[in-house]
Order: sequence, then structure tokens, then C-alpha cells
Amino acid sequence: MPEIAPPSEAPPYLLQLQSHLLTSPFLDNTKLLITKPPEMKLGPARSFTAPRGRRNRGGSDHGEGVGEPVGGLWDWYMMVQVKEGTEGRGAIEYLAKNTRQWVSSSFLLLVSS
Repeated sequence: MPEIAPPSEAPPYLLQLQSHLLTSPFLDNTKLLITKPPEMKLGPARSFTAPRGRRNRGGSDHGEGVGEPVGGLWDWYMMVQVKEGTEGRGAIEYLAKNTRQWVSSSFLLLVSS
């Protein structure tokens, strides 16, 4: 099965991280995905329920809210999957540590250039 090609508008640092991760022996190369987050729709407004009983419990006054961003926290998602059978042998921890080391050593150089 061929590798999944990243989107053409993906930032260069994600493309370089992808090429770095593809060198790992624990990674399933066909399951590495770079994508934009899906659009999130707002749900219906919560209803007001007056407090009940002697102690005024059970009410739900949700207030006006603070206007949270709808798009989410991240601009891009990168999802990877380790090879079958390597889950309990430290593959996930190895990839997480390897990614943190790469980001801490390379990210500032990539963003500033």
C-alpha cells in the first residue's frame, strides 16, 4: 500500500517532520496522515432550569459564555500509527520521544528560515 501524500498547502516543518518519522522502523508508513482539522458546528443553546427544592439545587444557569473559538486549537493534525505488534514494546513512547527531540532541535530553525 503506498504512502499517503500530504496536502500541498501543508507547512514545510510538517513535511520535514513527516520525512523524519518515515525513517522510524516502528511506524506504519501507510498510516501517516497530515490534514486540516474538520469543521466543528455549534450545538444548540443549553436551556435554563430554575433551582428546585429547599436548598435550591439542580439549577442550570449557563450564563452568556466567553465566545470560544470555533475552529479549535490547532491549524493542522498529524496522525501516525505504529506497526502491528509493536504497541506493547515501547514503540509509541519511542516515537513520542523521538518527535519531541526533533521538534526541540529543528523547529526553531525551520520557522525562522
